[in-house]
Amino acid sequence: MKNLLIIILTSILFIPAFAQRQVIDGIEISNDQHWKGTIVIRGDVTITPTGRLTIDSGTKILFEPNVDKKKSGTDKTRSGIIVRGTLVAKGKISEKIVFTSAAESKRMNDWYGIEFLHVKSQSIIDYCMIEYAFNGIVIKNSKIQVSNSIIRYNFNSGILVETKSNPKIINNFISENDYAGIICRIGAEPILTNNLVTLNRFGVVILDISSVNMGSLNKDDKYNPGNNKILNNEEYNVYNHSSNNILAENNAWGSTSIAVISDNHYDRKDDGKYGEIDFRPFLRRYSLSQYDNLLRGINPQQRRAQTTASTAPIEAAIPESEEESISQEEPVTETTRGVEAKPSIAVPIKTEKQKTSAQTIAAVGKKEKNSKSTTSSQSSPVSDQVKQTETSIKAQEEKVLAAATTTELENKDFQTDVQPTVEEIDDDRVLLELFLDGGKKNVIKKVQPAIKGIVRNFIQAGFIRIEVIVAKDGSVESARILKGVNKVLDNAALEAAKQFKYQPGLKEGKPVRFQTMEVFRFK
Repeated sequence: MKNLLIIILTSILFIPAFAQRQVIDGIEISNDQHWKGTIVIRGDVTITPTGRLTIDSGTKILFEPNVDKKKSGTDKTRSGIIVRGTLVAKGKISEKIVFTSAAESKRMNDWYGIEFLHVKSQSIIDYCMIEYAFNGIVIKNSKIQVSNSIIRYNFNSGILVETKSNPKIINNFISENDYAGIICRIGAEPILTNNLVTLNRFGVVILDISSVNMGSLNKDDKYNPGNNKILNNEEYNVYNHSSNNILAENNAWGSTSIAVISDNHYDRKDDGKYGEIDFRPFLRRYSLSQYDNLLRGINPQQRRAQTTASTAPIEAAIPESEEESISQEEPVTETTRGVEAKPSIAVPIKTEKQKTSAQTIAAVGKKEKNSKSTTSSQSSPVSDQVKQTETSIKAQEEKVLAAATTTELENKDFQTDVQPTVEEIDDDRVLLELFLDGGKKNVIKKVQPAIKGIVRNFIQAGFIRIEVIVAKDGSVESARILKGVNKVLDNAALEAAKQFKYQPGLKEGKPVRFQTMEVFRFK
């Protein structure tokens, strides 16, 4: 009897722990469900049109790699979440909802992603982390808002928008996705506001009849303050493969040179059948600290109030306005003309960037835009989350535009990351290379993979992506494969990456550890 009582008491004590972890081998949700704790997915989860799934902050959703016991969905070999009803995933800055691989050694493409298919109700992704999927988020003809989230390490895209979808994508950190940060196709028209899109192979890709509003300062139904930072992507920051002109005003491109910005865009100047990218005016000053806060889970108000790094993150929304970030560039729309057109290709690879100069662009006749209306206060429903940004821009826009005609462009790269406060650097912290002084790594020694002997028999076309952690002295502390080709080439590339040498990374003049990515391409 005593032993039986002990067993019963032990079971009662352990029920809460087990209740916080659930394994799902595929399920259809047709009513209201609530997730919290740790959820392991081994088969597609489908939310039917009558279903609603609410996920608590701090929940971890782990997908078993390369498994789909339901063998359903777009990819029958990988699990995902298919939303036809409503998904509300609202985390907190210090307790994000994490969608990731369950593997010990995580790889891009371990699971499929979150698909929104013809959703009519308003679904929300807020303060989430979505990583190691094929597509982080797929939005097809659906109403959805994606905000304050980290979307990284996905195989094809961070966000794929298609089939006439018009989502609001606000305040996100979209980085290190293998092909593109954001892809728009089949008539998609997303609205992008205050996102950081960086370190992807392509930043934003626009295909067929799609368009995207990345910023429009005209006071009409397309008004969008922009304020995106789309920079340091490997091939192009924006690739316009549509016939539409693309609105991309009041954004940061990592440079103040029109020639450099234009060179990192693919549009009408490269092939006359495509539309142009309207990137002027653009931001000459901007801060990246908001996105650093997002990665670290730090309340920016608390960070500004302290002179040292925050040690107790609290719940707070990331501010939408950066009052010193308003563009001081002249309001003109002309881009480079008269350069040799590149051939049309379905999958663009910039093997050699076009060489142009600010003088060439300046020689083209500049046209002033129609003056902005100051009497209309109407704006598009960009979202409640960008009201603060909109108010700030309304207050300062006329001052900026008045000064713009006398502003001279500097034909040099801009040093990024204007910090609002001086912060004590955590010696153990690993920074993303983007947040270093100067915003970029400097490789002193590169090593090519050893391709000899039996290794030659395993050469296969493709990209190998390796995440590298660099020590304070510039040596490689550790390296891991995020995307591979085959085991033989993967190991050869990994051994080469471990022999790289970097100039020590600095943050506010102090040596720090940092994270970067090395890409090896095999033809």
